[in-house]
Amino acid sequence: FKSRFGDSPLYTATGAYDAINMLKGAIEACDSYDSDDLVVELEKITPENYDDTGVSARRFGFTSSHDVFAGWPYGVTMYGQWQDGVKEAIPCPGLYPDDITSAPMILPDWDGDGTPDINE
Repeated sequence: FKSRFGDSPLYTATGAYDAINMLKGAIEACDSYDSDDLVVELEKITPENYDDTGVSARRFGFTSSHDVFAGWPYGVTMYGQWQDGVKEAIPCPGLYPDDITSAPMILPDWDGDGTPDINE
């Protein structure tokens, strides 16, 4: 993507890419566009049998209520921050491991006194 377009894709691109590929796989597996057939096929995707070809999560699966499993190692929301012109993944304790972050969060100095403003 970067070599073709000269920039990184938006953060939503990976989830959309994975969703379309899952839908494609379900259509091919059941040879149908019927929504009832597709639901049955998509319900077969579990964390235990996910083929790990996705780009947005290491593991994936649907719950019995058709929601997605969330939290590490499933799809997680990454928190990012621009620092000196570079997109950085910043920590979010409890949501994903610190070893996948690239920089600490920098709080802004809203009032210009030279210190980060936590509760202003």
